This record gives sequence, C-alpha cells and structure tokens, in this order.
Amino acid sequence: MENADGTALAREAHKLKGELGIFGAEACVRAACRLEELAESGDFITARRVYLDLESGLEKLLPELMARQTAVA
Repeated sequence: MENADGTALAREAHKLKGELGIFGAEACVRAACRLEELAESGDFITARRVYLDLESGLEKLLPELMARQTAVA
C-alpha cells in the first residue's frame, strides 16, 4: 500500500479474496474485492480506507478461526 503499486495491491487483494472465501468471511471478501477494484483503478485514497476496514474485519475473524481450530483439534 505504501508504494502505490496498483498491480501488486490488486494481485494480493485478489488472492486474499479467494482465501477468505474458503472461510465464509463475506464482509472481508467484499472488502478485498473492493480493494482489488480500487487498486486497479488507482484510487489509493479510498483504497486506504477500505484496507483499514478489511484489517479491522480480519482482526475480528482471527479469534473465530482460532476457536474453530481448537474445536477441531
């Protein structure tokens, strides 16, 4: 994000979108999708806000994933 490399950011957002989809994290998937679109269009100001939203969503998701892992183990 700091380097304003839209291509790299879009690629990483796309990968993250797919990985989050496996866990059914729809809000995070939508944020990653939006981040990918913004990176491709070069709108880094809005992308920064969406990135922060995505980061917040991931912070909420992590405890859920850890609980699932503990339940399976």
